[in-house]
Amino acid sequence: MPDFVVEARDAFYSRVGVVEQYTTLDVISRFNGVGAWTLTVPADSAEAAILQPGGGIIVWISGLARPVMSGPITGVTRAWSSDQPGRGLVTYSGVSDETLLWSRVTLPVPANTAENQSADRYTFTGPAAGVLRQLVNVNAGPAARADRVIANLDVPVYSFGRTLTIGTRFDVLGVALQEIAASAGIGWRLRQGTTDRLMFEPYTPRVHDDGEAVFSPEAGTLSAYSYKLTAPTASRLVVAAQGEGRNRWIKQYDDTSGAPSEWSRTPLERFVDRRDVPVARGSTGSPVNPDDPTQPADPDALAQLDQAAAEAFAESQALAELSVTPIDTDTLRYGVHYEVGDVVTVDVHGQVITDVLREVRLIDGADGPRVQPIIGTDGASGTPGLYRDVRRIWNSIRKLEARR
Repeated sequence: MPDFVVEARDAFYSRVGVVEQYTTLDVISRFNGVGAWTLTVPADSAEAAILQPGGGIIVWISGLARPVMSGPITGVTRAWSSDQPGRGLVTYSGVSDETLLWSRVTLPVPANTAENQSADRYTFTGPAAGVLRQLVNVNAGPAARADRVIANLDVPVYSFGRTLTIGTRFDVLGVALQEIAASAGIGWRLRQGTTDRLMFEPYTPRVHDDGEAVFSPEAGTLSAYSYKLTAPTASRLVVAAQGEGRNRWIKQYDDTSGAPSEWSRTPLERFVDRRDVPVARGSTGSPVNPDDPTQPADPDALAQLDQAAAEAFAESQALAELSVTPIDTDTLRYGVHYEVGDVVTVDVHGQVITDVLREVRLIDGADGPRVQPIIGTDGASGTPGLYRDVRRIWNSIRKLEARR
């Protein structure tokens, strides 16, 4: 099983010590999202002295070159009772550094102040990884306005993945990154490594089609599992761009994957409001430039509608969630042979499931270290379903507010 190393850092990302004495460590790492962690230490320990509000932790698996997670402290709880030795326990809770990308919105003109926006939206075309990198760089990285730069953040140049055209307007940066990455089938992470810097890193998830990452009772790599399916919320999209009334350009998209028909014989329709995209309906019914109806619509604007449909389908798809309890072996070890974002295989009594590893929970306590991966479609998570639904509604409302 994994051997964890936990480092403590201060508010300036400088390491202040190693957390050697802890009661429990619980880390949840999420693919293209914000992870979470808790760490409990004796209140009278040296560890309690170096773990302070404003600081954070970096979690490693011994022998690996890249940390499992890094992130700030967001809460501190101290507890004591008369039947405990010493001065009680302190539990620190926090999130992963990816949360920083939820602290920025995407400005239409990133170089201008929020009060001096001179365009309706920010548009960019390029390989998917380059698009992700560009959005981070101009809204939070070295190319952002000085008052918006996230301290210690490095945004190296990346250029891979299929070509995308995106348009954003006051979207939450982290949400925009999630949607773009989901439509392109790539991953991204934000972590502190061996220096005092944070690095934003898009990457191509590994697809294990060579039989390397297979969880199976017969192979001695799986001790338990549970499986959950959730129906899709939409299989047909009505995407509306600019215009008013009958002059508004509207395009219908149907999910052709075949998956929704397994759940419903009737198409599940959803309206997607993209009034920020400059496409109107011309007198002949064709898409035109709203500023000059004699001219056809800009191909980049039409591509933004296609991208909006891809993002909405990704958000509305059926969910399949498989939680497994693997057995660590010399040939199947977390962080070495597989990690969050990889495409792995579970073979349960001849039923083979291959999908993305969306979330991994790493636990170290009185019973020793444990790894609990969650495998499934985009959106699969150990997060309670109600929270996911509320979060999805909040994201949708936030987008609508930003596009008006």
